[in-house]
Amino acid sequence: MNKFVERNISELKKLKRKQINDKTTQANKKRIDEIIRLYTERKLSNVATAENYIEGLTSTNKKV
Repeated sequence: MNKFVERNISELKKLKRKQINDKTTQANKKRIDEIIRLYTERKLSNVATAENYIEGLTSTNKKV
C-alpha cells in the first residue's frame, strides 16, 4: 500500500472520531468501520466517496 492510501486511511479514521457522537447508533458505527475497511481493501477506490458515506451516516439531518 502506498503512502497516499495510508494517509487517506488515517484521515478517514480521524473523520470517524470527529463525527461520532452520543447519538450515533452502534449499527452506524459498524457501517463506518465497514466503509473504512472497503477503502483499505480498495473496493472503494475514491476517498471522497468514503468521506461522503461517513458524513451521511453521522449527519443529524435525516434528509442526508
